[in-house]
Amino acid sequence: MRKFLLKIFPLLIAANLQAQSGLGQYRLIYLFGDSTQVVKQQRWLSSDAAGCKERSIKIILADSSVHGQALYRQFNVTNPVFTLILMGKDGGEKFRSYEPVTPHQLFAIIDQMPMRKQELKLRPNH
Repeated sequence: MRKFLLKIFPLLIAANLQAQSGLGQYRLIYLFGDSTQVVKQQRWLSSDAAGCKERSIKIILADSSVHGQALYRQFNVTNPVFTLILMGKDGGEKFRSYEPVTPHQLFAIIDQMPMRKQELKLRPNH
């Protein structure tokens, strides 16, 4: 029973994190790694906070905590240096990179998503 609980506990934490993170409300960008590349990616994204806000982006940093380790397992992240995962509002993985990506590149990917296209159509000034 203890082995079962040890295996299932991280999955429950990961599911809870995903539920708390705003599935359906946000496009989630998960950042994994312990390097200057993670800092670089955070800096790039914060340099275009307006673009991130417009696209409902929420950034989640997976650290060495129990919660962070559960995310590493949930997304099968094995690259210890850097991994970026973009999740759509539907909860599906849309993009994965092992090196930092400019906001312009990420926004281009997001702007091609069907849900984003629908959002743009429904905007009052569009």
